[in-house]
Amino acid sequence: MKFKKIALLGVASATAIGLSLSATPAMAASWDGSNVEYSGGLWYIDSGDLNFYGAYPDEWANGINNDTFDSGLMVYAPDDQTSIQCASADLSPAADGSGDQILTCAPEDLPIGPNAELMSVSVEMRFFADNETVRQVITVKNNTGAAVPGAQILSYTDFYQDDKTNIVYSNTLGSLISNWPTGNSDTTQILNAADDIFVTDCPATPCNPSDNAANVMQVNGPDAQVHSTLFDTGTYPPAGGDAAGGSAVDEGYFSFELPALAVDQEVSVVIMNRTYLYLEGADDAATNANALVASQDAVAFAQAGGWTCDQALVGIADSSKVINWNCASSPALPDTGLNAAPLALGAGALMLAGLGLVVALRRRARA
Repeated sequence: MKFKKIALLGVASATAIGLSLSATPAMAASWDGSNVEYSGGLWYIDSGDLNFYGAYPDEWANGINNDTFDSGLMVYAPDDQTSIQCASADLSPAADGSGDQILTCAPEDLPIGPNAELMSVSVEMRFFADNETVRQVITVKNNTGAAVPGAQILSYTDFYQDDKTNIVYSNTLGSLISNWPTGNSDTTQILNAADDIFVTDCPATPCNPSDNAANVMQVNGPDAQVHSTLFDTGTYPPAGGDAAGGSAVDEGYFSFELPALAVDQEVSVVIMNRTYLYLEGADDAATNANALVASQDAVAFAQAGGWTCDQALVGIADSSKVINWNCASSPALPDTGLNAAPLALGAGALMLAGLGLVVALRRRARA
């Protein structure tokens, strides 16, 4: 993994999500700050600057053997310097018997107000038993003693494939899968502030099949009234661009402005992260065929809208505090959409459904 920090990575982390959001017993068992294991693989994550690298099942490790993405679901203050650390956390089974595991970071103060007011920020990571899906809940509580308007929370993910990463779908661009295998996005096809759902991939050309990472789908808030905006595009170019020419941008930077918070009021952002991995074939052509199926599956899932509230808010006690999912108007989910297989020939889809996440802070050194 190649990256450099553009700022001090000190993240204030989690206002105990258990206050209102999690079904997990608070601090049931300590976490050692490293990976979360399951039968047949692990979730690659570490503390110090809470950083998620994706699902890592044994089949993937023994085949393509790359991280799903380079850095993920990192939470920052608007100063682009201070990040959630999650130095102290518990890892516990979900109380609902689902087989999911829940990591709950201890609360940290983060300067997210417009005048760098310190507010309590909590982060929870729920690792689903399908071994593909992760939910992140970011909860902000105004413990400053005065009302605070205009607070922001930032989120950042590096989608791993460097200058080869491209956009294969977004809700404004539609599907670009027909451009496979030469690259999907071109110089004009980049994310914009209206793109709450998008899929990235790295097709057969210009990517080397042995280096391919999983496809990623991300959803930044399906509630149209509260969606992400691209952060500081002058400094951080939007993801996408000229994939075929090898100059696409692989990093996602998003910004979420929180509603005015009264004293002791708390709100939450929910991010759904899903990775579909594909099998390494007997040769490059077979691997590419599997990767194409993965992209097609990711696009299809994105076009279908991804998760509804039934999935995204499972175990959350008070969904009214979640500002980027309008559950009152969300239809019931007829089926979970979760793939029980830990490794599929299908897509790598990463869904981030977040309230006003601002992507910020870490830039990988370009090859």
